[in-house]
Formats: sequence, C-alpha cells, structure tokens
Amino acid sequence: MTTATLLKTTLTIIDTETVFYVKNNQAPIATQPEIIFHNLLFRNVCLEIFRLIFLIFKHILIPLFEYLLNRGKNHPNPRVRPRNSQIDDHEIEEVKDSKLQHEH
Repeated sequence: MTTATLLKTTLTIIDTETVFYVKNNQAPIATQPEIIFHNLLFRNVCLEIFRLIFLIFKHILIPLFEYLLNRGKNHPNPRVRPRNSQIDDHEIEEVKDSKLQHEH
C-alpha cells in the first residue's frame, strides 16, 4: 500500500424515495359494551349507597331519636319530667298520694 491511495476517499450517498402510508384509524380507548358495563356498575353502587343511608336512618337514627324523646315521658318518678311537660303540680301530688295508698 502506498500513501497516495489513502489520501483519496470517495463518499457515495444514494437518496431514494419510497411510498409510505400511515393508516390512521381513530377508535375509542374503551369499547361500547365496556362503557355500558361500567355505567351500570356505577349506577348500582350509587343506588346501594342510597339504600344503606336510608336503612341506617330508618333503623338507627329514627328509633334513637324517638327513644330520647320518649325517655322523659315514661319515667317512673313523676317529679322527673321534661321541661316542656304539661303536667301540673297538683297532678304530681295525686300520683304521690296514689302511691302512698298502694303502699299501705
């Protein structure tokens, strides 16, 4: 090899064009049956939450509220009564007298 052949370099660039097509099919991420299924699940969950709140209100809160309201009305001691009670003092005396008569 000689140094003369190393000084000369040939660079060949070939540029060709090819036909290139992009297939652009736009489709939703979820299919329609999947969307319908998720909507039904969401609706059922919302209904079940409403039913649970209704049952808690009906079977726990309302009886507790009624118990607290009626607690003072049926108290065995007639002197213990709610502040808004309509019982007169002479009625309390009558209850006391009736208890004394039953004891004797």
